[in-house]
Amino acid sequence: MDKINEKDSKILAKLKENSKYTVAELASLTGIPITTVHNRIKQMEQKGVIKNYTLELDHTRLGNAISAYVMINTSTMLANGLKVSQEEIAKEIKLLGVEKVEVLTGGTDIIAKIRVKDVAELNDFVVKKIRHISGVDKTHTMVVLSEF
Repeated sequence: MDKINEKDSKILAKLKENSKYTVAELASLTGIPITTVHNRIKQMEQKGVIKNYTLELDHTRLGNAISAYVMINTSTMLANGLKVSQEEIAKEIKLLGVEKVEVLTGGTDIIAKIRVKDVAELNDFVVKKIRHISGVDKTHTMVVLSEF
């Protein structure tokens, strides 16, 4: 199974809505026989189409009301003459506990999505953690006003 078909797309759309749906519920919602749903999910898991099942959290209730994107420019040649790759820098940023880190093309090298409780924590996170990583040259932080 290299490509997904219409049945797979229907199953994936419902799983994206709620990854807790049972195979029976998925069969009912998609109109696809239960055995077919079960087999297709197993095939997509084995092929890596479905990598994992996740959940969506209410971060405000968890005490992380502020969401921000930090755009990061890197310098791969360090002051000590050693080289560091963007991927190494991105992995180190991920270890800080950020929600997501991606290496980009264009004017920004890396973007990280973070969640914090307040502006003071955001400041500390960017200034004392991200900017102290070897290879991080500049940062530009954008606070999220609304999420949909």
